Amino acid sequence: MGTNYYMIYNECNCCDRFDSFHIGKKSFGWQFSFQCIQPEMPYTSPDGCLTVSNPKDVMAYSWSDWKEMLKSEEISIHDEYNRSVPYLELKKIVEDSMKDKTNKNHTVECGKSYYGEAPYLDSEGYSFVFNEFE
Repeated sequence: MGTNYYMIYNECNCCDRFDSFHIGKKSFGWQFSFQCIQPEMPYTSPDGCLTVSNPKDVMAYSWSDWKEMLKSEEISIHDEYNRSVPYLELKKIVEDSMKDKTNKNHTVECGKSYYGEAPYLDSEGYSFVFNEFE
């Protein structure tokens, strides 16, 4: 069992429309697994109403990249249950998952079983996946 986290941006208070990206997932017994966001990667928002084929200025190849984006006041973070998650809470979840040495790393454990681009570890050892996952 795990929880997915999403970056919410371009929120419209009038019509409740928003754009989003999947940040990643924390599952019991595993380190946090991140979604890699590339400009050429098509992406469909969780609400199903937006497909971005070439997002501008939204790229995440490392935990450091994600931290910089998520600190912005224009960004909010929600989990898959639509609960608002403060930045510092997500940061703690992510970083605590690496401190627990019994947690498995997705790239290390499953990296060879992917079709297409293989997952990778960023410079801090966090697991990143190119393919969409939840």
